[in-house]
Amino acid sequence: ARDLKQQIHAFSPFPGAFITGDSGKRLKCLSAKADPQTHQEEAGTYLGQSDEGALLIACGEGKVLSIETLQPAGKKPMSAAEFLRGRQLVHGQSLSAQI
Repeated sequence: ARDLKQQIHAFSPFPGAFITGDSGKRLKCLSAKADPQTHQEEAGTYLGQSDEGALLIACGEGKVLSIETLQPAGKKPMSAAEFLRGRQLVHGQSLSAQI
């Protein structure tokens, strides 16, 4: 989670750090932080929304990445909370399967 957070910040806004969905759609991650929570899920699994509205994603070694700002392909940058208002993501499913 810490390494991913550092990559997102290093590549933001250009060239960008992306999550590519199974459908080929891409989400550009603009800001994130390592979350203190732990998990038992497979890496890449959507774990829900934080109290601040961020996307919580399972990473290796039981760590959690909290994505705060992102940009769907062809759209303006938005907070994770705004992104989630327009989507029904399922807890426990791979994030790439839901993009």
